[in-house]
Amino acid sequence: MKPVLLSFLGINIYSYPLFLGFALASFVLLSENKVKENKIFKVLFYSGLFVSAYLGAKTLFYFINQDSMIFDTSSFILGGGFVFWGGAIAGIVYIFFLSRLNKSLSLDIFVPALAFSHGIGRIGCFLVGCCHGILVQGFQVPVQLLESIFCFWIFYLLTKGIGKDSKLLFYLAFYSVFRFVIEFLRGDTHRGVWGVLSTSQIIALLVLATVLIVKKKKLKT
Repeated sequence: MKPVLLSFLGINIYSYPLFLGFALASFVLLSENKVKENKIFKVLFYSGLFVSAYLGAKTLFYFINQDSMIFDTSSFILGGGFVFWGGAIAGIVYIFFLSRLNKSLSLDIFVPALAFSHGIGRIGCFLVGCCHGILVQGFQVPVQLLESIFCFWIFYLLTKGIGKDSKLLFYLAFYSVFRFVIEFLRGDTHRGVWGVLSTSQIIALLVLATVLIVKKKKLKT
């Protein structure tokens, strides 16, 4: 693992924040031209979206690890410790409510960007060593890279018109199934385990059930 990607003139370039920055930048670049509003609105919109996702990811991380972590405010706020599901759900809720007020916004237009940026973020996880996999005959399963490849594949499918009825439902359904399965290969302890299932597996089941209910209602209308 390489938490410090490189050092230059005594300055360390850390892998995780660098790739998190790449992920955020790619999200904006891939979705910015689809937001049909002026620059001021875009700045406010993306600022609010990132704050919502940040708070969601941090809140769920704290909820999962509050009993085992030594709490330090500055380290918690500025350091690592994000849960994807928390950030994704908070971001989706944020866009959903804004789309009720602004009809030019739609959840679906952001899904390909979400899948791609998600894939980049997981490369950062791999480099820093968090979210690591179990050991199989001395080999650590690279679950972060497997998830990254999966997200890039979903991005590719979405750009080819797959899931055109609802990109969001397509992404959530396939990612939920993938996440549920790959969690069995996770070896880290900071993810919350409830019996035989992790927090992310429970959320994945709930999200998948919600997607199936929504799809069923759409078929009836």
